[in-house]
Amino acid sequence: MEMLESKAMEKWCPSAVVAIFPQGKEIGISGNRFRAPDHATSNRNYLNPPEARCIGGQCMGWRWTDEQNKTGICAIAHSQQKTAA
Repeated sequence: MEMLESKAMEKWCPSAVVAIFPQGKEIGISGNRFRAPDHATSNRNYLNPPEARCIGGQCMGWRWTDEQNKTGICAIAHSQQKTAA
């Protein structure tokens, strides 16, 4: 889906990997989605850490549709969308 780069940079990127080191721990946890501290079971309670968000035009998967107006698409996500037959 075409969108402003600034809006894309608010979205979660499935290709990003983040290392989190809990306070006082030497061993970290890596991933790109983490449950909110309330440990709720709903999928809507996942955190969206800034390090796991889209980086827009800095990503090799970003494709500009209108560079002057700062709009584009994520070619990685776009390639995984099903097309209608």
